[in-house]
Amino acid sequence: MAVPEGPFATVSVGWEHACGLRRDDTVACWLTRAMPTPAEVRRD
Repeated sequence: MAVPEGPFATVSVGWEHACGLRRDDTVACWLTRAMPTPAEVRRD
């Protein structure tokens, strides 16, 4: 499965998804059991 580019400061993994906080304060989440396409979210 494809994981979005990092580097990540922290990563949290759940049963079906994972989210990583990048060092530039953006967040990327991706599914770990189904579609591997990341969803990009900007943290303000």
